[in-house]
Amino acid sequence: MKNMMFLIGVVLGLGLLFGLRYEFNVIGDMGFRIAAILMLVSVLVIRSTAKISFFSHS
Repeated sequence: MKNMMFLIGVVLGLGLLFGLRYEFNVIGDMGFRIAAILMLVSVLVIRSTAKISFFSHS
């Protein structure tokens, strides 16, 4: 269940980021790059601390 919540959160975050950049033009190119890198780092950190895996360990 936490895998699906995590995946939904990542997809919503990406949608918000791309929406702010390309639909509303709120953030520029450099802001988009910084936000994308920060989001990638935060996703990796949250995934490792919450021990979320999408592979079967059988």
